[in-house]
Amino acid sequence: MLATLEQMTYFGPARVLAVSGNRAKVELPDEHAWAVLALGTPYEPAAEDEVLVLGGKNQRNSHG
Repeated sequence: MLATLEQMTYFGPARVLAVSGNRAKVELPDEHAWAVLALGTPYEPAAEDEVLVLGGKNQRNSHG
């Protein structure tokens, strides 16, 4: 994914706050955001899990 600096690209850890289908609401350093799960394993995130999040202002992916 290509992003400009204005899109505030993020790559780092995040805490899972809630889960809905294949998305997880995560706590980033300066905001809460929904991330699409991008895993090929049967991992199902739960509240309080720590995941790796990467993406820009309009799209984020979570890797457990």
